[in-house]
Amino acid sequence: MTPSLPSRVVEAGELLQHISRIEYAASPLYFGRAATNRYDDANRAYVVLYLSFDLSTALMESVFINISQPSSRKTTCTRRYS
Repeated sequence: MTPSLPSRVVEAGELLQHISRIEYAASPLYFGRAATNRYDDANRAYVVLYLSFDLSTALMESVFINISQPSSRKTTCTRRYS
């Protein structure tokens, strides 16, 4: 049995949140095929763009996902986003 997952229609013009490294701030969104992130296809047949409906989820998925120590979180945020 496959579980039922909630869905949500994204309306045209709806603002979605995305967090990326500061060095990419002037660049358009990029869909890489490096297969280095959590949901990337290991065969590199498709690409994944991480977006969220709210900023807190975008932060958790992009900044805090692999960090267990509070001091590491601050170091990572400072290094990546400032």
